[in-house]
Amino acid sequence: VSEPRNWQAYYAVTGQLRSIFNSHRIKKTDQHSLINHVIKIAAILLIPLLLATGIYYVTKQYQYKIYASTQYRMETGKGERATLVLPDGTKVSLNSESSFTYPASFGKTDRNVHLQGEAYFEVAHDEELPFIVQAKQTYVKVLGTTFNIHTLPDDDWVETALVNGKVEFYEIDNPDNRITLFPDQTARFNTITHQFERNTIEQRLATAWKRGEIIFRSASWPEIIERISHYYGIEIDQETTKVPEERFTGSFLHEDVNNVLRNLQVHYHFTYTKTGNHIKIKFKK
Repeated sequence: VSEPRNWQAYYAVTGQLRSIFNSHRIKKTDQHSLINHVIKIAAILLIPLLLATGIYYVTKQYQYKIYASTQYRMETGKGERATLVLPDGTKVSLNSESSFTYPASFGKTDRNVHLQGEAYFEVAHDEELPFIVQAKQTYVKVLGTTFNIHTLPDDDWVETALVNGKVEFYEIDNPDNRITLFPDQTARFNTITHQFERNTIEQRLATAWKRGEIIFRSASWPEIIERISHYYGIEIDQETTKVPEERFTGSFLHEDVNNVLRNLQVHYHFTYTKTGNHIKIKFKK
């Protein structure tokens, strides 16, 4: 529907009134009937104008609602990573097996987004529109800063690690249950107990995946296997349910999975075979 031409309608009405006054000699007894006649003409001419105006704005509002409900989505599979720049200049880096969603109306009235998995955010500063990430039962609210959020579908926690700036980390259903993070701090929200736990952390650890690095700090064997599988997008099986009790500390930067496994062999004494994206591990007796 095109926008009504208000002035054209106005000129049409005034033209009709001028014609009426020029063609009649107004007598006192005729004033009442003439006024009624003018009102009827004005109503006839203005009603379509009002209807057109109403339809125009209703249509615009409907179109905006459709636009606002449109969602853009980016996903990564096993072993995949991706980077996205939002309309406001915010940079979002997605880790393996993650999903990021934002509305088509992003940046118009708000900057609300949704995350499943893990992402590193470099948020453009905006005092008037806070940047809010929904992850499971929590919101992470910032004005402009750099931070990492990590949560997997099967996990019962959401973790936020702050690189610089400041973030508000709080429960959606209970906004008073919140925590403020400062640089080099991390916090986990337990979705079962609804409790926050704050810790300090090395930035190198929180952002390792973004640099292509895997860092283990006294990691158990199940944790090692899970992280390697997640990072490289492979399946790992072992012939026995018995797992080593020794823990491992070390790091790998831009390493091929075979190099990682060969280094782990020195520590855990196993053999392995690799077929496509499937690895089978057998421990030496």
